[in-house]
Amino acid sequence: ARTGNTLPIDVDEGEARELRERIWDTPADVFVAAAASGLLNEAALDRIEKSGVDTIVSAANHPFWAARPGDARLEREADSRFAVVADVIAGCGTAHAFACQSSANRILSPEDVLGSIEDTVTEAVREAASRVTSTERGLLAGALEVALERCEGQPGAGQPVLT
Repeated sequence: ARTGNTLPIDVDEGEARELRERIWDTPADVFVAAAASGLLNEAALDRIEKSGVDTIVSAANHPFWAARPGDARLEREADSRFAVVADVIAGCGTAHAFACQSSANRILSPEDVLGSIEDTVTEAVREAASRVTSTERGLLAGALEVALERCEGQPGAGQPVLT
């Protein structure tokens, strides 16, 4: 019953509108942008920064609004203001869980799988962070550079990924 980025909820439209607006001003350290494409625009970034957010997790469906395909202006802005965990890192847990299960010679416990996911994500964030070269080019650019290299699309030494 979804319409666009909206799921039906059991509240009247006025209350739903208020809830949607309140999310941007809710005090938090981390904002998980999940399951809705293009929901983060410049005004949203301003509001979540003001509410205390310092980390954005791009959990699904490219959360940054773009004027046209390939427009990375908002990602660059967010990357200079927040620690942005790229979707290639944030969304790798499920794929990694399947890889653990398919490569194991035994049934793994949830603790085994979750520990392996934690180790993989932690290492990916560390590697991305090691690529941060300036306040304008942060964690997101570093993660995208790593991802491109691993896909053999190596951008070349010092070549920016977000252009």
